[in-house]
This record gives sequence, structure tokens and C-alpha cells, in this order.
Amino acid sequence: MFRTPILFVIGAGASQEAELPTGSGIKKDIALRLRINALYYSRKFDGDYVIYEALRHKVMYNPDTRGGIETYLAAAKQINQAMPISRSIDNFIDNHRGNDRIELCAKLAITQSILAAERNSKLYFDDREKKNFEFTRVEGTWYNKFCKSSIYK
Repeated sequence: MFRTPILFVIGAGASQEAELPTGSGIKKDIALRLRINALYYSRKFDGDYVIYEALRHKVMYNPDTRGGIETYLAAAKQINQAMPISRSIDNFIDNHRGNDRIELCAKLAITQSILAAERNSKLYFDDREKKNFEFTRVEGTWYNKFCKSSIYK
């Protein structure tokens, strides 16, 4: 079908059929992940523990970090509170360009959100399992139709 290489840039909504979140779904997940509330004395933890640990290690192993982990947790809280009214996480990061703490917290949350969503999607494939991808998982979606029209024309 295509004689020259073509790159398609497709928005988040196009992956909804594969059970991946839309932009608003990603915003909600990011907000939950950055609702970090670590209360060790009560053994209660809210938010994404992996993100918390990454921030803790950043502060612990970077002698230039001023203000300690509290400054990163404040940035995480700022993102958490802003997501319901933000156009997108990308827009929020762009509006806070130069704020390293906002950028790091947001990028960690985006990464965690996408990894979790991919693991639970119809497109997930772990090549360590030594199994072929089951194309029946995407049967009836636009992916299947697109690949058929691209391959066989």
C-alpha cells in the first residue's frame, strides 16, 4: 500500500479499543499515583510507591537536592490537584517548564501509568514467555483492519 516509509502519529483515543486509557484516563491515573501520602508510623501509604522510592533515592543520592523529599512531594501534590482542571499532563508540564521537580514527578507518573496500562491492555506481549502474540485479542479492532489493508494491497 505504501511505497515510501510513513510515520503515523495517532492520539491516545485511538488506543481505547485495546483497553488503553484516553488522555483523560491517563490524567486521572497520574493524579492518583501522585497523591503520595506516606505515613510510616501508621503503615498507610497512598499513591505510587515506586514513584515515592524513586524520589527518595533522588534526594538520598544527589547532594545538590535542596529542601529534601518534601519539595518533590509538594510538586507531586501540585500535579495531583491540578489534573482535574488541566487540559493534559503534557500541557501542565509545558506550563511549568523549568521546574525540575514538577517535570520529574510528572514524567515518573506518566511512565508508571503507561506501563500499567500496557500490561493490562489487549496489546500487551511479553516476549520472555516464548509465546507468539495472539492476534485474536485485537480481532474486530481498527488495528486488525488497518494491518490487513496495509499488508494485502
